[in-house]
Amino acid sequence: MCKKFRMMTLPGMLLMLSLAFPNQLFSQTGDSIRSRVVYVGIGFGPAQSQITNNGIGAIAGLVSGKVNTLDESVEIGYFVSRYLGASVGIGFSTFRTKLSLDSYQNKFSTVDTEKESYEMRVTGTALKEEQKIGYLNVPVCLNLRIPLTSALGFFLQPGLSLSIPVVKSLQATGTFTYKGYYPAYNVILQDLPAYGFESNKATAGSGSLNISKFTVLATASAGFDLYLQKKVQLALSVCYSKSLSQISDYAPSSTFQLSKAVGNLSSMMEGSSTATIQSVGCYVKIRYYF
Repeated sequence: MCKKFRMMTLPGMLLMLSLAFPNQLFSQTGDSIRSRVVYVGIGFGPAQSQITNNGIGAIAGLVSGKVNTLDESVEIGYFVSRYLGASVGIGFSTFRTKLSLDSYQNKFSTVDTEKESYEMRVTGTALKEEQKIGYLNVPVCLNLRIPLTSALGFFLQPGLSLSIPVVKSLQATGTFTYKGYYPAYNVILQDLPAYGFESNKATAGSGSLNISKFTVLATASAGFDLYLQKKVQLALSVCYSKSLSQISDYAPSSTFQLSKAVGNLSSMMEGSSTATIQSVGCYVKIRYYF
């Protein structure tokens, strides 16, 4: 996580800045925490995000991986005292995950074009799916700050964010084999592409995930801030966010099929009972105090 900062702690980075800008940082008087002051800030940072698809009963052995992303935001805040304030902002965050499944098998009853009942037997190998959701966020946070020196402070920033999905994409691939068992004749049909029974069919698909219209995220960040100039402040923090509500808008189904026919491929999220998002990352902010 946060490879750019891996070799150095946040206090260490701020100490280096204080040595680089001694005149600007320590020419001030008083604490680094100021009361009754308004500020605006911009921020960005790398994060490691994940979309978790829970309770997929029809899919055993599913592996879910985390993916690196980048978040951005702007905010405006106000401190009512030297230690307490609040802020509201707008930002964009991305959540991604890579799902993989070595093998899959399922069967279900259906009818063919001649209204004959049969059992479709589906097997799959090398299944992969990448899910990506981009949210427009409106975070509301409580700001708690403790001065450490005349220029350096420690802060906590818990809050909630109303998040609206604007990117909801998926890409999936896999190789499938379809067989039809006709109990009336006690026969299995296979390797008959003209009838929908094809073997080792490479399938790829892309589309849009069915995501709830909005999601509530719990957010928390902690770090250190440092005045570079009298009104300009640099803040470095570690941030965590997690959804408090279901993000999937798929209707629950007890008969989920990953692939119903040749060329058909459903999202694994459709077969999950719940889907959630979370991320952990580092954030750099520049704030200007009025």
